[in-house]
Amino acid sequence: MSTSSSRNSTLALALALIGSAGALRSADSPEALRAELLALQPPKLVWREIDWNYCLLDGIAKARAEKKPILLWAFINSDPAEERC
Repeated sequence: MSTSSSRNSTLALALALIGSAGALRSADSPEALRAELLALQPPKLVWREIDWNYCLLDGIAKARAEKKPILLWAFINSDPAEERC
């Protein structure tokens, strides 16, 4: 990489950082800051809280122990070398 292209890259990065700094706002109060931060968080998705089992045998054993039904979600992986169970 030449010196001039390195300088141009550094200048472009500096300008981008300066420009993005203007987009940052300071919150008026701690409550406003908290509200802004909460708005940035992804929504709560119930399926992410499920204790998923990646091994069918472990899932069957757990379902039997808890006397609960099984939901089987199958996905054919493109990598045949990957083994989870």
